[in-house]
Amino acid sequence: MPRYHPLTLELTALVALEYDQDLRTGNRVSYCADYSYHDEMFSQSIDNEFNRIGSRELVNFIAGDDNFEGDWTLRLYGDNVSNEGYEVGRLDLGFSGFTEIMRSNDRSEFGLRFTKRVRRSAPRTLAGEVSGAVAKTQIKTEMLT
Repeated sequence: MPRYHPLTLELTALVALEYDQDLRTGNRVSYCADYSYHDEMFSQSIDNEFNRIGSRELVNFIAGDDNFEGDWTLRLYGDNVSNEGYEVGRLDLGFSGFTEIMRSNDRSEFGLRFTKRVRRSAPRTLAGEVSGAVAKTQIKTEMLT
């Protein structure tokens, strides 16, 4: 394995493909898929085999429909399609003979997302104080055109 800074990936890559298709109804269907690769690396400044985190490859997709009025979307998605489990960190407790391994809990997720944009008759501003503090919080909603 080539020598490089222990806490830095030597190679990271992402390839994404996206395609939009306009339908006769005025709706637009979108398709997107991406592939990412993270090279192996060491999780501590001491680069020994106990601290090496393996490489990983992830695939995600999303496909959906935007209605022609632009006020809702419906999306089918898949994250980490291959259900790859991977390490995100290692802690070598060399004096004890143990290595603690932290693993990602980002397993496969598939689902359907529906988003609805609400139209209001006029823009509104809400303001309030945070438990007697001087700072104020403002939330502004804007009318969709």
